[in-house]
Amino acid sequence: AMEKRYKLKVGKSYDILTGYDLRLKRDLNRMWRSLSEDEPELAVISPPCTPFSPLQQWNFPRMLFEKVAVMIGEGLHHVSIACKVAKWQHSHGRLFVFEHPKPSKAWDEPEMLELMMLPGVYVCVVDQCEYGLQVGSGLNKKTTQFVVNSIHIAAELQRRCSGEHQHEPLTNGRAAKAAIYPPEL
Repeated sequence: AMEKRYKLKVGKSYDILTGYDLRLKRDLNRMWRSLSEDEPELAVISPPCTPFSPLQQWNFPRMLFEKVAVMIGEGLHHVSIACKVAKWQHSHGRLFVFEHPKPSKAWDEPEMLELMMLPGVYVCVVDQCEYGLQVGSGLNKKTTQFVVNSIHIAAELQRRCSGEHQHEPLTNGRAAKAAIYPPEL
């Protein structure tokens, strides 16, 4: 949606909605071939956060163990791919923005910690209410962490909640709708 406004050339999206099931080796190989051919200047990376979410943690005890194991396994797989894409971009002198909710347990994964320790990588924490996130009748705080390898992008990702407004919690189905960034962000 912001492509025309900022005169950007938008590349491809690699997710289930665009025909890339990254759980499948075939689609994973297609993604890597496409990335190698396109050499994007910037990769915006946001793997599914559901398996690592504190909200989902509340549901795990009510779910079958096998379903929880599959969900966590797939989550770890997607985070691993995301880290590999970010490291690949970094090693080729290109930019990446990696986003996940701040409370996500994915931030504790070894590959993620390695990514955050790379030279020239910055960790930024923002509250999306300050960018206008509103799902429902009020603003939603949604504290989000970004890992980026651009000081200029990092400088833009610094807004924290002013505390001058009320927040509406992201419960009762609101969390899924908050996956879409507000236009200002």
